Amino acid sequence: MYLDELPGLSDTDVSTTVTSDKPVVCERAVYFDYYGKSGGHDSSGYVKNRIAIPETTKVIDGDSAKHIEEISADLRTIVEGRTGESRQLSSS
Repeated sequence: MYLDELPGLSDTDVSTTVTSDKPVVCERAVYFDYYGKSGGHDSSGYVKNRIAIPETTKVIDGDSAKHIEEISADLRTIVEGRTGESRQLSSS
């Protein structure tokens, strides 16, 4: 969403607060045009408690991730929306 394109918001400063009872990863990206010269920067949001990611963590590629329909509460089973298949995640 480009706020500058919304009526009345072209010169507006915006801030966001994200709250959750689960760990959340957020990115703050800013893009600008300064007298015809475009640029930008980004940074991760505030980290209250560092999250340790174990080496056994599985990574799901972007194409597969967009088809995930459901993830179990214990984060061990995923249901894929395209096929309805349920898959158990392993630690190996």
